Amino acid sequence: KSSGLAVEDRIELWISGDAGVSDALRAHEGLIVREVLATSTSFEAPPEGAAVDEVALGDGSVRVGLRKSG
Repeated sequence: KSSGLAVEDRIELWISGDAGVSDALRAHEGLIVREVLATSTSFEAPPEGAAVDEVALGDGSVRVGLRKSG
């Protein structure tokens, strides 16, 4: 919501963080891409200008970045 995007917007997605959590997310990349309408996914640090948030998952955490695709 804080990114100002609409639910139906296509996005570019970045996920970076703890190795264990990133590996688990990478294993489910296809599902994540479909659910969030991502046109691209990267397991690297988000670039400048992307909306970024830190998300706690289990014992780890990840930084998730997104911006409208296009």
